[in-house]
Amino acid sequence: MIGLDTSFLVAFEILEHPLCQESRGFALRHSRSGLTLAPQVLAELFM
Repeated sequence: MIGLDTSFLVAFEILEHPLCQESRGFALRHSRSGLTLAPQVLAELFM
């Protein structure tokens, strides 16, 4: 299981982000391993 943090999610979602393609490639390569939100992302939701 790989935990994704907020900076990864931003890079993944914003096409103009300099790391967008890299983050999307990472997600595609590791999707079978299992991806989850890192605990700090969940904590940020409830702040």
